[in-house]
Amino acid sequence: MDTSRRTFLSISAGGALGLALPKGLVPWHDLVPRAPLRVLVLGGTGFIGPHMVRTLLDKGHVVTIFNRGRTNTQLFPTVEKLRGDRDGDLESLKGHTWDVVIDNSATNP
Repeated sequence: MDTSRRTFLSISAGGALGLALPKGLVPWHDLVPRAPLRVLVLGGTGFIGPHMVRTLLDKGHVVTIFNRGRTNTQLFPTVEKLRGDRDGDLESLKGHTWDVVIDNSATNP
């Protein structure tokens, strides 16, 4: 195979760039600085809720959990927890505001 000087330099530069990059790819949205969001998670202590809350906390967001207080109440001792029920007991939500609300319920679409 006859490799030109231009091809050799192009391949060498690509290889050097590959060695200079950090291990693993970083999603572009992780490179954009942004202010922490205030997030209300409905539920948050069962099924996929704990994974969502941990991810939000790891990314620096301020999380509030709204649930009935029946499941895994010991999780997230530093997170604000509001007790209530989406089916009528919404009193604890009054006076609060959030940037985002996450409802991951699969039982009551």
